Amino acid sequence: MAKLSMYQLYQYLPKTDCEKCGFSCMGFANRLISRDIKPEDCPFLLEPEYSESLTELNRLLGPEVEKEITGLIIDQEKCNGCGICVTVCEVNMEKSREAESGRGPGFSDDVVLRIDNGKIKLVDPHSCRRANPSSHICRACAELCPTKAISLV
Repeated sequence: MAKLSMYQLYQYLPKTDCEKCGFSCMGFANRLISRDIKPEDCPFLLEPEYSESLTELNRLLGPEVEKEITGLIIDQEKCNGCGICVTVCEVNMEKSREAESGRGPGFSDDVVLRIDNGKIKLVDPHSCRRANPSSHICRACAELCPTKAISLV
């Protein structure tokens, strides 16, 4: 999928520039691109007449956020919930004593990856080392996944 532009997202917004969300519609589209806000933060998009627009925005912004920011693609069907990826993630180890000792992080820990309902979940893509171009490119989660549920683009 090609990278999204704020103009693509803008076409699904109400274009009222009401600023009830705190922004003009173009500013709102820009913040959607950076994932600072969600489509549901626009009060107009919650109205029935904009339900198709809301659905399309969520589809456009959906799971692709993981791939766009980190280059990680997570296949939930392949994941068996073993948690190896969670415990080998360098950022998780830095942020969680439990992950550092080989256990899953606590639910209050601010981590990149966690096992949620028996499947891997990318909790904070912006904290992932792969999201920071100045950082070394980490591949541990994908390389050590025994089911190949995590791949890289």
